[in-house]
Formats: sequence, structure tokens, C-alpha cells
Amino acid sequence: MQRTFAKLSAILISALALPAQAQTPQELFELGMRSYKNADYEAAAKYFEDSAQNGGGAAAHFNAGNAHAKMKKPGLAILSYERARYLNPRSPEAPANISAVSKSIGIPEGKSGLADSFFGELSNSEWIIAASCGFWIFTLSALLPVFLRKRNCAFKIAAVLGGGIFCVAVAGTIYWSQMRNTAISISQDAVLKLSPAKNAPAIAAFPEGRRAIIKERKGGYLRLYTPDKKSGWASLENVKPVRP
Repeated sequence: MQRTFAKLSAILISALALPAQAQTPQELFELGMRSYKNADYEAAAKYFEDSAQNGGGAAAHFNAGNAHAKMKKPGLAILSYERARYLNPRSPEAPANISAVSKSIGIPEGKSGLADSFFGELSNSEWIIAASCGFWIFTLSALLPVFLRKRNCAFKIAAVLGGGIFCVAVAGTIYWSQMRNTAISISQDAVLKLSPAKNAPAIAAFPEGRRAIIKERKGGYLRLYTPDKKSGWASLENVKPVRP
């Protein structure tokens, strides 16, 4: 009887202790900052990544990138900075750090085009909201004159404006969908293989820090298409998508 009571007490104490052990994204972030200040970059990166996975946002990803950069892990640093940029595209720090890390490993800087400057002003979620607003402005402006049996120039202008907002916003979501479908090499040993299998022959190198477009996912592999027009399968152990 005493043994049974002792076991039940231990289970109850463990159950009560679990909520106390749970840490919020902010607490994990603060632990990461403390570890970073103490130059324990490995622990800092882990805390920041845990914070990011639990809703810590762009700041957690950005600081994880800083910790990886300190540990000379350029692939993981670029990946974290890209994730931060996806969530907060208007912050200038992430693109600047991506450029600096890319330069350090000999990756040519890509020129920022008009599309990057324009569509990068809003995040993916903001473009989705804009598309929704544009759609309803266009729809209501087109239907209200029919129901009200009134023809008004203001309705026509509103319909054109709403249609324009919708089209531009859809283009913005397409721009960010390409970012979601981007993978970053995080390992010096990353290669592109002929098929999604461990023993498949390698057909091309995929150096650390490089990026490619994800064409297909299968098991623990991604079929990638690189900017220099190489295509093949890479293991998720060596490459990571910007948006998991």
C-alpha cells in the first residue's frame, strides 16, 4: 500500500512539475541572449531556435543566425537570416547579414531587383490581406450598382482600384511563395544525387550557403533546381527549406 501511494505521489509531483518546466518563447529568447553574451554560441543558437519554433518571431531567427555566424556555420546562419527576412522583410539587418556571410564564403552577391525592392516591402501575410481587401473592393464596387440600380463613376473607379490592388497583391504572394520554396545548403558535404536514396550517385556539388528552388519533396529528400541550372536530390540532413 505504501509503495502504491509513493508511486502515485511521484507521478502527481512529476505532472505538477511539467508546467513549471515549460518555457515561453520570451524566456527562451532571454536564455539565448544570456548564453550569447557569455560566448556560449551553441547554447544560444539552440535557445533562439526553440524560441522561434514556439512563436518567437523574426528576432529569434535573426539572433540564431548571429550565433551560427559566430560558430562559423555560414549555411545555418544564412538560413536563419532568410527565415527572419521572411517574417520581417522591412528590417535591413537580415539582408545586410546575408550579404556579409555570403561574401565570407565566396558566394557572389545577387543584385536586388525592382521586384525585390517592391514586393519585399510587405510580408507574405500582408500581401494576402491586401489581396483579400482588393478582391472585396472590386466585387462590391461591381455588384452594388446592380443592386442599387445606379451607375456611378465612383463605383467604377473603386472597381478599377480594387482590381489593381488584387492583381499586385497576388503577384506579391507569388514572390514570397518562391521564398517558401527555397532551400539552403547547411553542410560542406551537401551534394545533389541522381535519386532520393542514400546510396544514389552524386551528380553535382551543392556547397554550403548556396540556395536552390525546391521542385519536389520525397521522404527525407528534396529535389532541387539551382541557379546554375543543376537539378538533383539532396538529403534534409544537408539542406533545409526556408519555410519547413
